[in-house]
Amino acid sequence: MAEPSQRREGRGRPRARRDREAEPARRLEPRTRLGVRARARGPLSRAVRPRVHVDRLRTVHAGGSAGRARARGALVVGARGGQGVRDPLLGGAARHQERRRAGGGVVAVPFAYPVLLELAGRRAVVIGRRALAEGKDEALRQGGAEVRVLAEGAWRPGDLDGAFLCVASAEDPTERDAIATAARERGVLVNVMDDVPNCDFAAPALVRRGDLVIAVGTGGRSPATARAIREELEARFGPEWGEVVAVVGEIRSETWAAFPDPVARATAWRRALDPEEAAALVRAGRGDELRRRLRGRLLESAE
Repeated sequence: MAEPSQRREGRGRPRARRDREAEPARRLEPRTRLGVRARARGPLSRAVRPRVHVDRLRTVHAGGSAGRARARGALVVGARGGQGVRDPLLGGAARHQERRRAGGGVVAVPFAYPVLLELAGRRAVVIGRRALAEGKDEALRQGGAEVRVLAEGAWRPGDLDGAFLCVASAEDPTERDAIATAARERGVLVNVMDDVPNCDFAAPALVRRGDLVIAVGTGGRSPATARAIREELEARFGPEWGEVVAVVGEIRSETWAAFPDPVARATAWRRALDPEEAAALVRAGRGDELRRRLRGRLLESAE
């Protein structure tokens, strides 16, 4: 492109050079000395400019540098330090879908890492009428916890001393905050129902069949969806599945020594176990037949 100081065809004198840096910025970033020149044109929609790729971004210059100066480094979308630029055609990021942590990394949804906790012999505290009505105390007892139930508004911070976990409900937001604060000060995992900022974990919808536990979670976004899926799973996995797991665990212990190599053991079990066959045998009252079949297939693989 010709510089403004050069003569162009059809013009008698050169155009005066404009001081771009003297122009006011249209929009300033929160960081110091970074802005977009006032005469910059906003991005057009995809329908107007269908051939323009979304990665083409408006030029951004740091204050104090010439408008046409070479870039000092690559602009990395998504890099730390807030220097990334989001595609202007896509709008703002949904905050409830993406959370950034100080140490780096992105969590796609809240409560994204599922775990099963060992509660045997540990203390748990349940606070509030709704938590009690929804059976949180009974679910914790089924998990092996020693449960103490307290009324909403009648608890004290000291009631959480020595507890491992707390599930609570409260109508008053101030009380919900107080429960979470008291729990966290004592290193107690806390779940205040329907109050995500005051939760260290999410309680999933559960299907229990003996030692078989199926958990359904939505990151706290849709408990109704989790409940509906749980009801489908309850119909799909009947009470016979508790015995299936017990029989499989029994045969696994019995044949453990035959498979010192864990890879070979896993391969043998994949060949030996047909879950639908196992459930059908148990439903028909033929649990011993299931034992014989599993034992025979596994020992045959070990030879």
